[in-house]
Amino acid sequence: MKKTSLLATAVMLALLSGCSKKDSAEHYADAQKFLQNNNYPSAMIELKSAVQQDPENKEYRLALGKVHLKTGDVLAAAKELDRALSLGASKEVVAVPLFKSYYAAKDNKPILELFANDKDISESQHDYLNLYRALVELESGNKDQALSLFDELAQQQRNADVAAIAQSYLQIAAEKLDVALTLIAQVTESSPLYSEALLVKARLQQSLGQHAPAVESFRLYNTLMPRDFIARLMLSQSLVELEKFDEADTELNLILKGYPNQPLANYLKAVSLYEKKEYNQAKDHAERAINAGMKDSSTRLLAALSAINLDLPGQALAHLDAIKNLLSANPELETLYASLLLEAGRADEVSASLIKKDITNADYKMIAATSYQLLKQGSLTAAQQLIEKYDQTKPTDNATRTIMATVKLGVESLREQGVSELEDILKADPTQDKTRIILAQTYIRLGQFDKARALADQWLKDEKSALLAYNLKGYVDLLQNNNQSATEMLAKAEAINANNPFTLMLQAMVAIKEKDLAKSALLLEKAMQADPTYVPVLSQYYAVSKSQNEAGKAVARAEQMLKANPDNNGIRLTAAAIYLAEQNAAATVATLTDAAAKFTDKPPMYWALLLNAHAELKNKQQVLTVAREWVQQNPDSVDAELSYANALAQNGEMARAIEIVDKHLKTKPGNPVLLRSKASYQADMKDYKGALATIALLGEEENNKPNVLYLKGRLLTQAGETSKAMVAFEQSYQQEPNPAALAALAELTASQKSLAAAAAMVKQHMDTHGENPTLQGLYANYMLAEKPEESLKTYQQLLSKNANDYVVLNNYAWLLAEQGNTDEAAVHIEKALKLAPRHPDVLDTQGKILLKQGKLTEAQAAFETSLEIRPNSVDVKLHHAEALIKNGQKNKALAQLSSIENADETQLKRKAELEAEAK
Repeated sequence: MKKTSLLATAVMLALLSGCSKKDSAEHYADAQKFLQNNNYPSAMIELKSAVQQDPENKEYRLALGKVHLKTGDVLAAAKELDRALSLGASKEVVAVPLFKSYYAAKDNKPILELFANDKDISESQHDYLNLYRALVELESGNKDQALSLFDELAQQQRNADVAAIAQSYLQIAAEKLDVALTLIAQVTESSPLYSEALLVKARLQQSLGQHAPAVESFRLYNTLMPRDFIARLMLSQSLVELEKFDEADTELNLILKGYPNQPLANYLKAVSLYEKKEYNQAKDHAERAINAGMKDSSTRLLAALSAINLDLPGQALAHLDAIKNLLSANPELETLYASLLLEAGRADEVSASLIKKDITNADYKMIAATSYQLLKQGSLTAAQQLIEKYDQTKPTDNATRTIMATVKLGVESLREQGVSELEDILKADPTQDKTRIILAQTYIRLGQFDKARALADQWLKDEKSALLAYNLKGYVDLLQNNNQSATEMLAKAEAINANNPFTLMLQAMVAIKEKDLAKSALLLEKAMQADPTYVPVLSQYYAVSKSQNEAGKAVARAEQMLKANPDNNGIRLTAAAIYLAEQNAAATVATLTDAAAKFTDKPPMYWALLLNAHAELKNKQQVLTVAREWVQQNPDSVDAELSYANALAQNGEMARAIEIVDKHLKTKPGNPVLLRSKASYQADMKDYKGALATIALLGEEENNKPNVLYLKGRLLTQAGETSKAMVAFEQSYQQEPNPAALAALAELTASQKSLAAAAAMVKQHMDTHGENPTLQGLYANYMLAEKPEESLKTYQQLLSKNANDYVVLNNYAWLLAEQGNTDEAAVHIEKALKLAPRHPDVLDTQGKILLKQGKLTEAQAAFETSLEIRPNSVDVKLHHAEALIKNGQKNKALAQLSSIENADETQLKRKAELEAEAK
């Protein structure tokens, strides 16, 4: 490697230093040469060097300011020109470029204040200054003042460019844009106002829809003023109009880099992305524009359409809600909005809109969908009003008549009319197969099987529909338990097509009724081979396989079908449901959230399965997250909101859960599901009177239903209104002999009347309706004092049927301990502990047995563990206090007794006895 000596280096540096040394005048002279060749970057370097050496030189500052203006750096230009003016530069020379830099920099105040009537500036230059003043007045909203100045400038003859621009603005004010464009085009590149004229020209071309010329003008302007992002934004707008999205993106990306929240830039970017089908980013940019204040209908609509393409109907609806008053002008958008409202369960709003419309322009499909949704949510009166209004027009085409007749089937008071109309349609035109199918389904639903057979007979007249006819007859026979006739009809259907999946499924159902599960399974397997996507067969196959203890075969079949048809959401949902039924919640979650799952619209079944699966997995946070996501995608869905409320309630957030229910009760005040949910949350908050008040809002019919009466009984019990609770339980039981209602009634009877009365009540039920483990356990308890042998015998019977029922083992052990048979009791409680080592009742029984055996320390420990799990149990606190007293810890026992709240009469008596013993 060659080495350079220090001396040689020093000489080279000295030479270089000597060669590059120029004074300010030389820098300025070289700058002028560069300017002659329009080499502005090099000129700027020279002028900056000149200013650096001679900062007080007005000529250098003036020249540098003009170069900054040429390159579009208007802020730097204004700074240098201001400095040149303060150093004594000629106002005549400085004023116009200074105003130009101010105007471009949006610094309007100096333009209105400087040089007014200044005698050092010629009238010719004042024309230019006044033009800038007029532009500033116009942009400040002072239109009259601006037009007055433009009028004066348009008449002067000193500066043709000033006159042309002024006249152009006057024509713009008169809304004669094409004339204005002709005038502004007269301003040439030699004019100091060329850039301003060019911008006006571009904007006029854009306003006139001349987007291609506008793009050229904007681009030319941008070469002069590259930092004017507003002009660049307008250029982007014309490029979008021309559908030159890639070119528009180049401009928009530059703007958004510096101004990420600029509303119009975000909107234009959203349009470009939407056209490229990049809906996720399109939605993001549209919503940024909205959040930045651009809340016009176009932006809202763009956000809504992007959301729809992303399968986010709830978010789409939220955007359309904001512009709903404008949608009526566009029938397609109005229909889209109505569809989203129906999907969100807001049929009442669609109905209100349809009721107001002129019936001559009826959209019968929308009327039918709205009526169906109204019926679904229980709004029978509203559905009837809607149907009756549009029924006045008496449509003549069969398709529309069938739609309206079908809707009537859902309203009890109109059902007969609907059936009659369907029958009339078929009489007039027997070829209406769709009408015949609907009518057949209706006959079956109404139990009018002979009429359904008669329809099938009509199909038999045509060989093409014979298969359908035999299947229908076979299905009707099956429903009437006429297996022999069903077999005959299905055999005829099989003769026409041996691989029809519906025929095979019906034959499988006959086999099930004949208790031939093996044959049923084979038929269902054949049906799945014939049509691997026929979901009803898969569901039936799982039920049969489960009954044969071969559920694994159905699981394997579901996996096979899903693997072959990953896009079939029906199969995916059925497979997920099968996994959940097989207690494989993790597989349910994986199936629903797999990357291959393509749900364009996630149905309620999807969310219900996913929520139940996470609940099974004890994923409380995931339950909350999924429920929240459902609400976000369907913000007006009552089912979604209720699931979210339930998730909040399970998370202990009862108040928030009630808020959600109350929100929906404002629009659906009598909805039974909402009211029952609210009552449940109130009960969990121990607001029993509030829960009862909520139940009362259900109305007389709902209040007399057995499940509601049972709920009322529980609430009344908790509220201490025992006699009313007993009436509610008894009424519930009389309507429906539910063991739960009887158990509750028996418990109150035992405490308020006698054990014998409770035992008699339970025995009568079991004699009539058969044995029930819960009731048998109660009966054994009630008989303990009067007939202990029968009590123990009952528990022994229960254990003989299920030796691993820890509840029975626990209760049996308790009874044995009560009788003093602690050794045998200990054997059974040990079995219960192995099955449920952390159950508070089992630990309490263990403590009781140990206490009776004199194992005081172990007994105390058992009671303490039970209280760790369930800290507010009054009975266990009493048992624990007894153990503490016997262990000589009387002060602790008194402290435990003092913490007891909400005790009943028997518990209070026992508490007093223990307190006396501890003192």
